[in-house]
Amino acid sequence: MHDWHAPLVVLDLDGVVDRRIFGFPTTTAAGVQALATLHARGFAIAVDTARPAHQVRDYCDAYGFAGGVAECGGYIWDATTRQGRNLIDAPTLEQLAVLRATLKLLPGVFIDDGYECSVRAYSYARKGTMPLPEPLIRNLIAERKLDRLIVHQTTIDTTILAKGVDKGTGLTALLAWIGRGQDKTFAVGDSETDLPMFAVARRSFAPAHIDCARLARAVGCTIAEAPYQRGLLEIVRRVTGADAVSVPVAADTLFWALLQAADRPRTANLWRALRIPAAYRVFTD
Repeated sequence: MHDWHAPLVVLDLDGVVDRRIFGFPTTTAAGVQALATLHARGFAIAVDTARPAHQVRDYCDAYGFAGGVAECGGYIWDATTRQGRNLIDAPTLEQLAVLRATLKLLPGVFIDDGYECSVRAYSYARKGTMPLPEPLIRNLIAERKLDRLIVHQTTIDTTILAKGVDKGTGLTALLAWIGRGQDKTFAVGDSETDLPMFAVARRSFAPAHIDCARLARAVGCTIAEAPYQRGLLEIVRRVTGADAVSVPVAADTLFWALLQAADRPRTANLWRALRIPAAYRVFTD
């Protein structure tokens, strides 16, 4: 399935292809059906994500993606030729290395060493990882005169990126590298970091849960009625102009049942469980 051709759909991973519903990133039944439909309808698929380069390579291998952009525009990967390209210049990489080494000396601060073109740092709280205090990281950058770097805070970590690099510049570089233009390129994302990607693509879409709907609409993004992977499936139906294909999976398997449950609201899963007599054994045994 690795092949660059038009039309091309470029997908964010977290919130679009994947959701951390079981405590780790995974797609759902709707996500599987959406990807299967794109493949069946002759669409090439790429990703544009904040995830590290090695994960982009793994996703391409697992799902048959043609390639993608990693680390918010810092790295591009062509799965058809098994070649990658770092888009960060040497002085910026040196500043990232200085900051990475400094953060590793701080107690209670952890670094994800899988990132090559950015820095991912976090600490731990009772419910999991959390970002570093913003004054701490900004003071470190100012003290060491790391003027080529910017800080982006998420709900689970702190990301330090190169200035002037984003998902839009990464997608532009990828399209130029593989010899494709913007025509017949569709983008799907769900956060403010995806807006530069939307500006590059011919058309852009987002699931209903997007956290910057007003800004997304301002750049021409169409927002689906459903959230997460159900929203992706809705978008795929609209982009392909056809019904979703059926996925040849045994409907009674536990794995497929879990993926279907991941698409349903928690209240719906609760009511379904309450209708199963075995669910009450935990209270009676």
